[in-house]
Amino acid sequence: MECGVCGKRKVKVLTHQRTLAVQFGSVQYWPEIVYSCSNCGSEISGDERPLIEAIENSTCDAIKNLLDFFDTQGYKPINIERILGIPFHSLKRKKNYRSSYCILKFLKMQPEILENEKFYKVIYRNDKKKRKANK
Repeated sequence: MECGVCGKRKVKVLTHQRTLAVQFGSVQYWPEIVYSCSNCGSEISGDERPLIEAIENSTCDAIKNLLDFFDTQGYKPINIERILGIPFHSLKRKKNYRSSYCILKFLKMQPEILENEKFYKVIYRNDKKKRKANK
């Protein structure tokens, strides 16, 4: 392999074991592949797929942990979705993991949103009106 900076063929492939932890998620380990030139000292990171996979796995674990936390507090996912006015089952969908994580993390840090009865009644009332209109 040739160095992209100096053009010499003195490139070593190094693998570093890295650790990643998303807040409320599990610790994930991923191998980082680095191409290092022994001539000029430049380093280039390799494949990013293991990092992306580690982020997804840790985030999905965080969503599960946050949903379990809210469940122990008496809030089912369907109730949270109703309070927030988002489509049912959207918090558990794999394709929505980034937005679900942001919503749940925000609610964990601002629990008064779920406890605000006035907010809940407004959302619930609007939901009832929508259902009547759709009949």
